[in-house]
Parts: sequence; C-alpha cells; structure tokens
Amino acid sequence: MYFHDLLASKGRCVHFPAENWVTIESLTQLLEVFNNPTKLLSGVYYPTSPLVLQQIFFMTTKLSEYELEGSIFATMVKPMKEKLKKYFERMPPIITCAAALNPCFNVHGVEFLIESISTDLEFFDDSYASKAKKWFTDSLEGLYNIYFTKYGNPTTTESSSGGGGSSSRASGGNQMTRLLNRLKEHKNKKARSDPSLSSEYERYVHSDFVTHLQTTEFATFDVLGFWKAKETMFPVLSRMAMDILSVQATSVASESAFSTSGRVLSIRRTRLTPASLEMCMCLKDHLDAQERKQDKSTLETPVDFEDEILDAEVQENEAISLSDEKILLDAASSEGSMSGPRFGRRKA
Repeated sequence: MYFHDLLASKGRCVHFPAENWVTIESLTQLLEVFNNPTKLLSGVYYPTSPLVLQQIFFMTTKLSEYELEGSIFATMVKPMKEKLKKYFERMPPIITCAAALNPCFNVHGVEFLIESISTDLEFFDDSYASKAKKWFTDSLEGLYNIYFTKYGNPTTTESSSGGGGSSSRASGGNQMTRLLNRLKEHKNKKARSDPSLSSEYERYVHSDFVTHLQTTEFATFDVLGFWKAKETMFPVLSRMAMDILSVQATSVASESAFSTSGRVLSIRRTRLTPASLEMCMCLKDHLDAQERKQDKSTLETPVDFEDEILDAEVQENEAISLSDEKILLDAASSEGSMSGPRFGRRKA
C-alpha cells in the first residue's frame, strides 16, 4: 500500500482510496480459499484422497460466506460455486470411500459432509443429497464385500488405538475446530448399536473415534498409523485402507516424477536406451524421496548421475559418448550447410 501511494504521488498510477484496499484484501483472502486446498492436495508424503471431501466442504462454506458480503463478491462467487458443483457431481466414489476410511469422519461424517456441501452448492434437486449418500454407502459396502470375499477372516482381536502424527495435515485452526464440533454434534445424534453383535464393517461404522479428539489431534490425525494399529481388529478394512488411501488426489506427484525425462533425454543424449532412461527417472525420484524433497524438486535441478550411466553404456558399445556425438552432430550440420541450399540461419 505504501509503495502504491509513492507511485501515485509521482503520477505513475491511479491513486486507490482506502476502501478499495479493503476490497483487495478481501479478494486476496477469497483466493486463499483455493490456494490452501491446492497445496494440501498436491502433497506427496501423506494420503491425499481422504482430504478431498473435507477441502470441498471448507471451500463451499467459505464461498457461501463471501457470497453474503456484497454484490461484487456475489458476482465472483456464483461461477466458482457452479464449477465446484460440476466437480462434486462427477466426483468418483473412491473419494468418498477414502474419506470414510478416515475414522475421524467414518460413514456418518461423510454423510454429514455430503449434506452440507449439497446445501451450500444449492442443488435444484432437493433429493440430490439423499441420492449421493445412497450412492456412497452402496459403493463402500460393495467394495467391502469384494475385499471380504478375498481377505475375510472370522477371527479378529482388538489392538491398541492409533492416532497422532501428521498424516492429514492441519489446514486452518478455526476451520478445523468448527468442523470437529459439527462432526461431534452429528455423531451424537446417531444411535449406537451393540458392537459385539455386528460384523467388522458394522463395528467400524458404529464406533466413535471422534468425540474424544481435540482440535490439534483432529487436524494432525495419522490415518495410516490408525489402520496399522487396528489391523488385527479390522483386517478387511485395513486391507481396503491400504489400497484406497494410496490413491493420489491429483496427478501432480506422478507428473513431477516423470518430468525428469525432459532433463535426461536431450539433443545430446538421444541414444540412451529405454532401460537407462527409466533408471535415471526412477533413481532421481528415489533420491529425492530419501532427502524428503520430492515436492521441491524442479526442472532446473541437475541430474548428476546420468553421465555415469551413459559412460557405462559407452563402454558396452550401447551408446555414443557425448564428445563423439557432438562431433557427429557438428559434422552432419556442416555437411548439410555445404551441400544443400543456403538459407538464413534461424534464431534460437
């Protein structure tokens, strides 16, 4: 703001009144509604699929609040909510099933999120929330039956409880506190059945893992640690969690890993074998994983080990050395310029 006032005093830009700066600050906060989920769902060191429904809930809640702050925000928020509505309608059941495998939400919590999101997005079909909840429960039960057929074991014993850690990652204290309180209220409204008379699936659905949690515990709940600790108590569901929680919410992580090929296969390295190219890409990703910097690796980061692999191939006569390849490229380009018609050299 001070820099803008300085430029305005020199006549380099139009002066903004104070109320405009208030609007700009509010717009910045509005864009944070999308910035935080984008960064959270692009993570690589924790399960991201269980976080999608929760983040959609946060976005729709905040957008509904901004929609009431004036015509400027209402005009901006409306198309945003329409876009979110399309994503929510087309959301695959794997996302809701992954959210249900977070014991903080469980089945009842996911149903609550579906109801709240449907209300905030203002679906014209009043029965949409009911249909969406039925589709979710049918998908989860059907998936459980498939896993039970393959991994079902009638003998189960209870183990110590899991939790703690930082698997789910905190994303806004006030939001987490409000969500936790609403989940507790929703859970208290549901009648509980006798867990000793239920199947594994029913015991999990009717278990209460949320009412004793504090906001910090809820925000940093370790989903993977929970299922590892409860593996003997919920053997089938733990196998489901092993598969479903590993699904990435976005393709950012895989695209980042395979973008390494652009640094390995270049004009001077066109003779690398497919096996060596795959080796370079996977090795780079594994080295970044050891140093916990996969999310910070950029296209400009050099791939130092590729020359060693190429030298080994040169010795085995599977590739041309870099110096020889450069000589051949230079010779080919000079021969072409001498024998062929002369054209103006194109600028790079």
